Amino acid sequence: MRQFPTSSKRARTIISGIVLSLLLISEYSYGQGRIDVEFHNLPSNEGQVIFMLFNNESGFPKATDQAFKIEKVKISDQKASSRFEDLPFGEYAMSAIHDENSDGVVETNWMGMPKEKVGISGQAEGRPSFQKASFQLSKNEQTKEISFEPFSPFKR
Repeated sequence: MRQFPTSSKRARTIISGIVLSLLLISEYSYGQGRIDVEFHNLPSNEGQVIFMLFNNESGFPKATDQAFKIEKVKISDQKASSRFEDLPFGEYAMSAIHDENSDGVVETNWMGMPKEKVGISGQAEGRPSFQKASFQLSKNEQTKEISFEPFSPFKR
């Protein structure tokens, strides 16, 4: 004679199935990715490069205290690279500073122009903006490679 599970056993089975389904759905709906970055053509190996990842326009491109994530990296062969992992999918923009004196600040002249080399994702000229520099991270384990050329507001 076949026995049917009791209602509490059936309820636990159903709840376990729902929880497992929600976990699987959330893993694919709210995935994570990775961004690899490189800043090259630096004038020297002095100091460090500060990579700043922003997930909104607040503080972009140079407010280190408002960046979503930040990495400080030593320079070798006039380039520096880093990896940002376990990032939620979404819109990001990135900036990098060749901090030659390792003080953690963008040195500017009297007009507010950077004295140290600055790189902006997706933008080679003009006034830096989050909108112009932003990109989408939207695939599981996606690697987004961004190479920075030193930024110049006077480049044509």
